[in-house]
Amino acid sequence: MSIKGVQWTKDLVSWLKKEYPSHSTPELAVQSDLSISAIENKAHKLGLKKHINNRGIEMKIDLKKQMDEFASLIVRRVNAMPPIEVDLKPYAKKRRGEEDAVLLLSDSHVGIKTNSYDSKVFKARMKGILAAVREITDIHRQAYPINTIHIFMLGDIVHNDLIGRFITLDELEMPVINQFIDVAVPEIEKLILSLKRDFKTVNVYGVRGNHGLVHKFAAQTTNWDSIIYRIIAMQMRNQKRINIKLTNDFYQIVTVQGHRFLLVHGDQIPMHLTLPWYGTTTRAMRWQGSMPQDFKYMCHGHFHFPSIIQWNEMEILANGTFVTDDEYVRKKLGLKSLARQIFFGVHSKIGITWRYRINPDYAEGELITPKRRETKL
Repeated sequence: MSIKGVQWTKDLVSWLKKEYPSHSTPELAVQSDLSISAIENKAHKLGLKKHINNRGIEMKIDLKKQMDEFASLIVRRVNAMPPIEVDLKPYAKKRRGEEDAVLLLSDSHVGIKTNSYDSKVFKARMKGILAAVREITDIHRQAYPINTIHIFMLGDIVHNDLIGRFITLDELEMPVINQFIDVAVPEIEKLILSLKRDFKTVNVYGVRGNHGLVHKFAAQTTNWDSIIYRIIAMQMRNQKRINIKLTNDFYQIVTVQGHRFLLVHGDQIPMHLTLPWYGTTTRAMRWQGSMPQDFKYMCHGHFHFPSIIQWNEMEILANGTFVTDDEYVRKKLGLKSLARQIFFGVHSKIGITWRYRINPDYAEGELITPKRRETKL
């Protein structure tokens, strides 16, 4: 007679009849190497019952003995396991293919002044970004070549001087003409030319932000960000190994190592409950169906708070800002504006491999401590 693969001999049945009423089923399982279910099934068929008194089921178990038997069973089972064979050959390093580096650059708002940010701090933080990019790239180049860097400029490079529309008078440091001619353009050109020394190719892409709008009745393409990009492109037109690709659309779709990136500023994204993340994912999904090309990654700025969202197969990278003590983020989102710019690597087969939120106050191995202005009454 067999139940679930167990061969019940006469001796085994006699043993069960004798022991079942006065012993627990787990104890019998240890003694016989049978499963609990096999013992219970057989006992049920034989009509066997446990001894019952006023205290319930009588459990005559020596706990120490039972634990010893369990331990012996485990030892027997482990000793019966086949040996594990490990290949002890030394690990052979395989250099995978080349990667490209990508730097997001946005929301510098040159021309705004806060308790800890102005044009001087912007210049210092640009140096910090350059130092961080060089250091991170050197680390990764020990494993694989990185010959190309892509700079995704995502808008709001200058703050504008439209009082009442974008800014208040007390936060304006300088007029917009000085914002881009004296500060933004030369500092961005310095960054690009410096990176040219570190990379064989520098590719620059730009989309406009909302702060660059010249006037509420002007064309959308008449934008200070677009003007800055075009001035830089003109200045760099004779520079070999520097490629600047611009657009009149509010977006660009860029291919890096065979992977497509959608670039937008982010002012097109609606907020829900004063937070942008639900609007970000829904708008990204709609754009996947409406853009002329599909894309795997989306990069944007605008909200002054860095975040990385994985949404199914799509990854959304929201860049930070240069501005600290920013009243916009405090009032609109209730969050702290973080001076962070995102830097990452892209591999042809893998896509994005590594990601960093660069702290632009890090320069030459030291932290720059911006001087906070004292409020005078």
